[in-house]
This record gives sequence, structure tokens and C-alpha cells, in this order.
Amino acid sequence: MLKGISPLLTGELLKVLSEMGHGDQLAIVDRNFPAASHATRLIELPGCQTLELLAAVLSVFPLDDFQAVPMLAMQTDAGEDGPLGASVAEVVAQHHPEAEVGGVKRLAFYPKAKESYCIVKTGETAPYACYLLTKGVVPRVSDRSEAAVTPRRQAAAAPAATSRRALA
Repeated sequence: MLKGISPLLTGELLKVLSEMGHGDQLAIVDRNFPAASHATRLIELPGCQTLELLAAVLSVFPLDDFQAVPMLAMQTDAGEDGPLGASVAEVVAQHHPEAEVGGVKRLAFYPKAKESYCIVKTGETAPYACYLLTKGVVPRVSDRSEAAVTPRRQAAAAPAATSRRALA
């Protein structure tokens, strides 16, 4: 267990997310997706629903801001969004307000998922609840906003003499 980390982010999933580099893709798919035959790496989370997992993943996963559309949703063969479309857009906006979710028809989605770094298969029952997320970069600490600098980081950045005085 980790403090502040969703329990949906298993050790195996966190390892995979950490291993991924800029431009690698993660597929989050529903229970009907042929994940075993498409995956190089497969993580199965049968008790997990797509929206909950997506929120957990996006809490630690930077989407690629070099791409106009860093996330793709599987669409019907007619090019329509699946039933989770609007809810997924809301979850994405909470974590990455600037990110767009694009769409790709079902048959075009399959080869893209096969090329992904990892496929995470959920227990989602909604049809067309399959998504590809492209990983971006994690900014250097000095590039983050001042709000992201915690008191602990400020103390760690203080000169060694100051630290010794505080201990004396």
C-alpha cells in the first residue's frame, strides 16, 4: 500500500507506467477486447471499471503534450463514440485540461493496441470502452510551478550549513 496512490494502481501497473518512455502507448481496454492475443505485456484487472482506472492512471501518467491528440478512444464502425465518451472526457479534463481525446474506428484500433507498450484489460461491461494513452514527459522539478515545491523539497534544497545549524 502506498499513501496517496490509488489501490487500483497495482505494483505491476506502476512498474509498467514507470518503465514507459515518452511516446510509448498504454492501452486500457474493456473485458471484450482480445487482449491476450494482442498484448506484448498484459495486466488484467477484472474487478476494475474503465473510468475509475483511467482517473487513477491519469493521476500519475503525463499525457504527451507534443501531440495534438494524446489519447484515442475506440469508436464504432460508423465512427460514433462509445457510451462512456462524455464521462471519459470529463475524467481526462480533471487531470489534463488541455488534452483532447480523439477517436479511431474499431478495426483501426486493434493494430494500434497491438503496438502499445502494455494492454490493461478491465472488467468494464460498456462496449467500445477502449483507449490508447500516449505518454508524455515528466517535467524537471525546477520546471514545475512553485505550488509543486513542498516544504520538504525546499529544506532539501537548502545549503548544507543551514541544515547542520538546524540539527545543532
